[in-house]
Amino acid sequence: AYSLDDQLPECTHQGNTDDPFLIVFSSGTTGAPKGIVQSLNNFIGSAISFSKLTGMQPGDKVLHNWPMFYNAGLFNLFACPLVTGASIAVGKRFAARDLGQFWKDVSTFQPNWIYLSPTMATSLTRTAKFFPLARNGLGGARIVSTSSILYPSIKEEFRKTFTKSIIPCFGITELGGSFTFG
Repeated sequence: AYSLDDQLPECTHQGNTDDPFLIVFSSGTTGAPKGIVQSLNNFIGSAISFSKLTGMQPGDKVLHNWPMFYNAGLFNLFACPLVTGASIAVGKRFAARDLGQFWKDVSTFQPNWIYLSPTMATSLTRTAKFFPLARNGLGGARIVSTSSILYPSIKEEFRKTFTKSIIPCFGITELGGSFTFG
């Protein structure tokens, strides 16, 4: 019956794009834990701006192997490809106990973009010799580090292991996501 009725029930609100759209919870690295409220305009606008900064293009493919409830998984690996027309290859969530799955996903999906935390990058560099698929490397993917500080030692170890640079990006949840690149 509702589908035939064009009236909204009193319990709903037909909002606009400046209304609260998303609440992202922060662990409190900049203070007490909190929920950060973002409007759709803020969220999508931030994704458009960051995607332009990175040079992501329609037709690119992003490997999504982060938790989808985490801001990087939602912003960098979902919203940014969505607003640029890139595709999203949903792989298995990255897990140190199953690094072979990461290499299978890279081989299967052949992404142009891979996001790694510094901890993920360290795990991959220190175990690459144990995974035959790692010998094929990371293909033509741009590798981006997010979620924490990319220390020079991690960046250099990654470059030596995979002969590929890892690009740092930085952002804060309070501003909607990443806003620096390189």
